[in-house]
Amino acid sequence: MTDSIDEVAAVLRRLKHEVRVERLRSGSEQGAEVAAALEDVKLTAWINPHQPIAWPEWPKGLGPKAVALAQKIVRRLLRWYINPIVEEQNRFNRSVTRALEAVIEENARLRAELRQQQLEPVDGRGS
Repeated sequence: MTDSIDEVAAVLRRLKHEVRVERLRSGSEQGAEVAAALEDVKLTAWINPHQPIAWPEWPKGLGPKAVALAQKIVRRLLRWYINPIVEEQNRFNRSVTRALEAVIEENARLRAELRQQQLEPVDGRGS
């Protein structure tokens, strides 16, 4: 009777180990998603305070050209007000990007540590 209980316990330990290994293998797919999301954050972290108006070509017609010229003048006059706001947003975006990178690195380190612990061979003791 105790032999069959020991055999069942050993089978359960092996199954638990195999489930852990499979979970860790599937975790690499999540890593690719996180890397892609971080890349999106990096691509959109910097904001250009002065998008081009009427560039590279001016719009056709006198009215649209006058509107574009007025927009350029207003932008130049408001540059003193717009630039500090955009620079502050860019600093914040850089900080968030660095923080996300640090969290992702820490997460990868912890996952590697967990993988190492869970991939250790199954011994005779319960887990």
